[in-house]
Amino acid sequence: MISFPFRVTKAFLESPDHPITIPMEHHYKLRDEGVVGKTDKVGATVAITVVLPDGRRFNGRIVHGEAGGKFYYQMRVPGEASVPLCRAFATEEFVQVVIGVVSHDVHVYLLGDRGQAYLRKFLEFKGPQAEARVLEEVGKLTRRPEALV
Repeated sequence: MISFPFRVTKAFLESPDHPITIPMEHHYKLRDEGVVGKTDKVGATVAITVVLPDGRRFNGRIVHGEAGGKFYYQMRVPGEASVPLCRAFATEEFVQVVIGVVSHDVHVYLLGDRGQAYLRKFLEFKGPQAEARVLEEVGKLTRRPEALV
């Protein structure tokens, strides 16, 4: 499981594919956990399911690219998610991005303030089952967002 904060910008909200660049410090973990291939070439893509705080799901992709001589991985969501994304998040809001493999599929959870507060309880878990438990709790959260109220 990979988790990092992302600041929502006007450019993110207005872009047709709403890109989120995955920080470089997570690239090895993306490969080690099988989210992306260990030998991916520039232009390679991986199908993902993006889950919004209210539980809505959209197909998306992680793209491997290169710019300025540096490699990157970027999540992209198609235009059909534009309206829900713009309603879910405000400019300058911080969102917690959680990437995990669930039943051999890559899921990306975008959690707002209440979801982040809920998730903090579970990030303290230790041991071999810790990441699976966190992903299970995030999945519950996005299936029943009313539990946060």
